[in-house]
Amino acid sequence: MKPRTRLGSLLSASAMRKTFELIAERGPATEDFDALFAPLDADAPGALDAVRDAPNMPLPQEPERVREDLRRLAASEPAL
Repeated sequence: MKPRTRLGSLLSASAMRKTFELIAERGPATEDFDALFAPLDADAPGALDAVRDAPNMPLPQEPERVREDLRRLAASEPAL
């Protein structure tokens, strides 16, 4: 995968709060990343899982080190 694709996905406003997988394929390079990501469902603000993830690990069952990491990250996350 070319760096341009990874950078385009990071800089696209329509990719914000969206979980997706980038896969390298042959063909023309993507030119309009906003149009590419716009149709995707957004992750819920503050959610631990992506929009289509199965709820398979309730937060209280996560190891304490994971919960501490999540608390630390939540405290440092800028408001959107």
